[in-house]
Amino acid sequence: MRSQPRLLGIGLALLLAPAPCAATDPVAEASPPDLASLLARLPSGPTEPAVAEKFETDVFRLIESGALQTAGDFRHAASLCTWGQDNFRVARSRYELLLAAVALEPNHPDPALREAWDNFQLALAQPARFPATGYLAQNSDSVPKLLAPEVIQRVWGDPSAARSATSDGDNPELKKLFDEDQAVRQTDWSRLSQAERQSIHTADLKRNARTREIVAGGGLSTGQDFVHAALLCQHSPDFAGYRLAHELAVAGLLLRAPQARWLAAATYDRMLNATGHSQRFGTQYGSTLKLLRLDESAFSDRQRLALGCPVLEVARNRKW
Repeated sequence: MRSQPRLLGIGLALLLAPAPCAATDPVAEASPPDLASLLARLPSGPTEPAVAEKFETDVFRLIESGALQTAGDFRHAASLCTWGQDNFRVARSRYELLLAAVALEPNHPDPALREAWDNFQLALAQPARFPATGYLAQNSDSVPKLLAPEVIQRVWGDPSAARSATSDGDNPELKKLFDEDQAVRQTDWSRLSQAERQSIHTADLKRNARTREIVAGGGLSTGQDFVHAALLCQHSPDFAGYRLAHELAVAGLLLRAPQARWLAAATYDRMLNATGHSQRFGTQYGSTLKLLRLDESAFSDRQRLALGCPVLEVARNRKW
């Protein structure tokens, strides 16, 4: 447990310390550190908690500054998210940065994406989803697992090979389920009776269950198949469905399906909401058509744009 500061000593230090230079100190404090300086400061081994906490804070300030622009920037910044005192926020930021990098350059996916996703799942008190790699492989026996369907593992593991193996046509049954799902959502729900709403909900659950069977059976090939399955699973009633939807959307992104970028963001936000956490990209709205609670810390509009989402100001002032 961290010791409490000695307030008397701090008070004397403040009284005796020289006044800060207004021309330099405030500016230095206000300016976020740059990526190169943080890479140079990256600890190479165990370090003091205060040092790790300061490093974590500086990394988060860099992310929030919007200075990260390219896929390479996001990958380098993700390598910084290995130290800190807040394991949840560090794991979350690492995954989000790698996701932005993959969205910008799906032809060059980072193999660390799977490990980052599993670290984030563990931070959410959920089991790992992929065969252990990197640090997790050293502790594989003690890591709870509930592996993602094989068809998802294949795409996340080797997108290039998955693209080469893509068939010419989309899965017709998935396309039919998708079309039915979308047709229902063109209805003016304010005019529906409770019985009609319940009927739609029941049909959603049936489509969802069949979609999961198709996914488990490996019946997806094209990027559009993954998009269709992701959207159907996004209309799940629980966390497991939203997590599966996100994994499917990322697979679609890796297969370069155009609609997969935004869907990856939306499924991620919905998954976070299901765990009681705030959304990040700003894709989820409530019944009053206002943006649901959002956590802006250690995140930027550059990440939203990378996933095909509008900047936060536009999302907040969306005209329905």
